[in-house]
Amino acid sequence: MQNSMNVTREQQLEAAGNAVFRQLAEEEAGFQIELDPDLAEFMGAFEETALNGEEL
Repeated sequence: MQNSMNVTREQQLEAAGNAVFRQLAEEEAGFQIELDPDLAEFMGAFEETALNGEEL
């Protein structure tokens, strides 16, 4: 019998992301929520390095 309390990290991040989206949907425009870096990365927030003229 599998223990239903064993939740993967991805399931934890997905649940936390869903909670953030619900909270943002209920708030007024401009509302900000500080996220754990792992959660922000899971939700697609990441920093891209800009290309310079030499790299093009």
